[in-house]
Amino acid sequence: GSMFWDFVDPMFETPKGSGKSTIYTGALWVGGYDSKHQLHIAAQTYRRKGTDFWAGPVMNQARYSDAQDKLWNKVWKITKSEAEYHKAHWSENTYKLPESISTWPGNGDVSLGQAANLAPFVDLNKNGIYDPQNGDYPLFDGDQAVLFIFNDDRASHTETQSLKLGIEVLGLAYSFNTPKDSAINNTIFLNYKIINRSKQDYDSIYVGILTDFDIGMSSDDYIGSDLALNTYFGYNGDSYDEGSSGYGKTPPAQGVTFLNEPMTNFMYYNNTGIGIPITQDPEKAENYYNYMRSLWKDKSHGTYGGNGYGGKVPTNYMFSEWYGGWNENSAGSQEGDRRGLGSYGPFSLKSGESKKIEIAYSTACDYSGNMLSVDLLKQRVVKIIDFYKNNIAGK
Repeated sequence: GSMFWDFVDPMFETPKGSGKSTIYTGALWVGGYDSKHQLHIAAQTYRRKGTDFWAGPVMNQARYSDAQDKLWNKVWKITKSEAEYHKAHWSENTYKLPESISTWPGNGDVSLGQAANLAPFVDLNKNGIYDPQNGDYPLFDGDQAVLFIFNDDRASHTETQSLKLGIEVLGLAYSFNTPKDSAINNTIFLNYKIINRSKQDYDSIYVGILTDFDIGMSSDDYIGSDLALNTYFGYNGDSYDEGSSGYGKTPPAQGVTFLNEPMTNFMYYNNTGIGIPITQDPEKAENYYNYMRSLWKDKSHGTYGGNGYGGKVPTNYMFSEWYGGWNENSAGSQEGDRRGLGSYGPFSLKSGESKKIEIAYSTACDYSGNMLSVDLLKQRVVKIIDFYKNNIAGK
């Protein structure tokens, strides 16, 4: 469930080979109510307090084990060229199955209580079994993709101290090799398929995408959102990014775009110790849920203007330039370490149902200044949304 870091350092390198990063960490948040109006939350931040997610699919409670954890604590990487070659040559006697295709987790172990079908695949002979030796192959988007599977069911939630949902998540990160198209070439797409494997129906579900932006140096950033583009973003607070981890005179802007569902809320919060406690890191289950609904830790609604707290006009979108050019720069905010949380909801998720959330992480750098990098990012997001609609949506 944790993204873009190795539990020590940020690993979202951009541009490739630079050794610089725009994101410290990211994570999926899911929360809603059962039929008894009990709140269930699965969310991840930094694993300092604990964890809500574990590797692998949902299975019978008695069958979870350290061995299963180790088996599923991995990713499956595959390229389009590997899949195409397999399609053309699988029936030849001299063909050798590559590991990326032979180990693809298309089927679960039903004797352990895992679902019969896990990762998507093309079932050539329609027998419901992933058998690549008979021509089946992984189903994915992009020129290169990375698959991973995790759940919130393995044990008690020590991050949020909340009740479990019993969800299984199939994550697929993918990208396209388009060197002549800077917008798509500098974008990572991410598809989350969230499956309710529990026997409970949930309502008022929200899905949040947490991003801890660190544009090079972590302590001098701003964040913002664009409702029209279903996008939130981080950028450097000025045109020079200091420090050994900084970008110097060329700080980029980093965006997160909701593609298949609208971004119904964008909230931010501060690192503990920065600003007032009401606007800092979540501490209990309802904090996580309320942040996904643009509510502060005291349950007051985010408001237009200033730092988004204590105003008179409620808003679901912090620092949205849709609202009279309101941004951190115009508000005179102190630069700092920002966490951004875009979310979608509410919706219901019945037992056995699934929900897909598709997002894009895109980067842009205008060498003339930090705000111009934001402008260029938005131009690229327009192209990314169009590309998604014409090439990916509905698959």
